Parts: sequence; structure tokens; C-alpha cells
Amino acid sequence: MDPQSIPGSSYNDYLGSQRERQNALAHIHELKRHLQAAGNLSERAAHSLQDAAAALGRQQQFLEGFLACIPLTQRRPVGVQALIEKVFSTVELLENILWYLGLHDALSAQQVNRAFFHAIEDSPRIQRNLGFLADQGSHLRVPLPLTTPSIYFFIDDLSEDFRLTGDNSVTLNGDIFNGVKKLPKLGSRAKRLLICQPPITKLSIFADCCFDRFAALPPHNAHRPPTFLIETETGVTLGDVIDNANRIAEEHRTCPSAALHMHDDKGFVNCSLYLSAKVMLKKGDPRLSKKIQRRQEEAARSARHREIAQRIPPYIAAKQTARLSGQPIPTLEEFERHRNESNTEQISDGS
Repeated sequence: MDPQSIPGSSYNDYLGSQRERQNALAHIHELKRHLQAAGNLSERAAHSLQDAAAALGRQQQFLEGFLACIPLTQRRPVGVQALIEKVFSTVELLENILWYLGLHDALSAQQVNRAFFHAIEDSPRIQRNLGFLADQGSHLRVPLPLTTPSIYFFIDDLSEDFRLTGDNSVTLNGDIFNGVKKLPKLGSRAKRLLICQPPITKLSIFADCCFDRFAALPPHNAHRPPTFLIETETGVTLGDVIDNANRIAEEHRTCPSAALHMHDDKGFVNCSLYLSAKVMLKKGDPRLSKKIQRRQEEAARSARHREIAQRIPPYIAAKQTARLSGQPIPTLEEFERHRNESNTEQISDGS
């Protein structure tokens, strides 16, 4: 069945027929209930109503076959398509919709049509959200997807340094695992992606063949300077990271400090690279509130530890004295109560 061969055939015709069928079926059921209530439902009338309901069922099968012939793109009531086009032709509305897309979805949406492409490309708000333009007013975030091949950026807000550092900073860390062989080939647009918002202007790169990440010290026989500093006024981008990572990895391909597991079957070194940058948190950043809370918790724990360090040594000495003299060993509460009473008596005697 070709809906184009039926005069006036459209999705609206299908919807209209469906409404008529449903109304007719409702009338049949209503008539049957009235006849039953009045006691006038004869056998002949019951069969007639049943035949009418069966006819409507066959009409439903016809309508479903008719619907299957209408392309999905045409299954919109009259007026809906116009409303959709109006929404997507309004720049402000389209921008508000596309602003919620992540990086991967936004780049895919730009391939839909020119309107979507320019709505994303020409919107400073969306470009800042995706990481193509600097967002100086943003709280600290990493717009890059975590699925970036071989590269992983994360904000170190769980370490001891995060809790104990006196200033309002955190560390932005990154890893490039197993050398640069699997690094993605980036186009010019992807290279413009900032690695974090607000942008950072300095990022250190360490080669693990010449740098002990956990001791934060180079080995005594480091082949080359293990640390390289990326500096840029406009913000460190993904292109900056990958270009310098390739260069550093190439410089360390014959590094004599590399461990056995870093060498490939041709004897070349495939070192991993570590990235690190100190970032100051802005007032109002949720991470700053979390850091202040942890700092307060750490101060409270330290105070408890100092209190224990003052109370327990005299109690240990009292327990040992009681054991040597054959006296019952007191609890901490009993010991401190007795000591307080003794101190009170001494003050009274002295006065």
C-alpha cells in the first residue's frame, strides 16, 4: 500500500481515522451497557454489536498497515513540524538546548546541519562550556571526556596534600600511559581544547623513566632533565600536551635510566608521562568548601591526638606502678578522678 496513491493520505488522516474508530468503539460499549441495564439486550442485538466491534478491529489492522507506509519523518500532526522549525530557527532557544550537550554529543550535533553547526560554533557560551574558549568565571572543572584515549586528567582532591595544604589550591593531575604510541591524532579544533576551566598557564610533564612520581625525585643517573614545563598565556590546551608529550617521549627513547618493563622488543623505551599543575580555587567553588571542611576535620583530629598524647603516658605509668605494687589496675577514668582529687587536696593544704 502506497499512502501517496490514496487521495489526501497523510499522518493526519491516520490520526483522524484512529480517533473515529476509538469513538465508535466507545459508543458500542456504551450502548451495550445501556441495553443490558434496561434488560433489552436481545441475542440479535448482541450479535450486531459484536459484528460492529469486529469491523472496527479490522479497520485497526488496515490503519496499522497504512501507518507502516508513512515514513517516520512524516509522522507529525499538522502544525508540529512548523513549531519544531520555529524552535530550532530561534537562535536563543537552540543555544539553550545545545548548551546541555557534552563535548562528544556537541561535536556530533554539528554534523546534523548548518544551523546546528553555527549555533555551536558561533556561541561563546557553548564554546566556553565545551572548553574551546576560556571561562575565567568558572569553578574548576575538566571539560575533556574521561574516555580520551591514553590520556586521563583528574583533580586530586582526595589526597593528603589536598586536606593539609594551607592555601586554597588543588592539584590537577594527568597521565599518559605506556608512551605516546596510542595517542589520538587530533585535528586543529580538538587541539584547541583547554585541559581545564578556568585555564591554567603552566603545566609540568614528568617522564617516569627519569622521575620517581611518588618520591618526587629524579634518580641519581637521570638521562635528561625529567621535568618539562609548558607555559602559555592563553591556557594549556590538549594540543600543547600532546605535542610536548610526543617530543619528550622521543627524547627518552634510549633513556639508560628506564626500567626493564619500559622497553619494547626493539630496545626502545615507552615511558609513561605524568602531568601536574597547581590550581587555586575560587571563592564559592564546591571543592574549596570541601577542602575547608577537611582541614577543620584534620585540625580536630590533631587536637584529639595531642590530648591523648598528654593523658595516656601518665596513665600508663600509673598502671605499671599498680601492677608492681599488687594493686588493682585502674581504668583511665578512675586514674584521672583520683589524680584530680589529689590535686584538689594539695591545693587545699597549700592554702
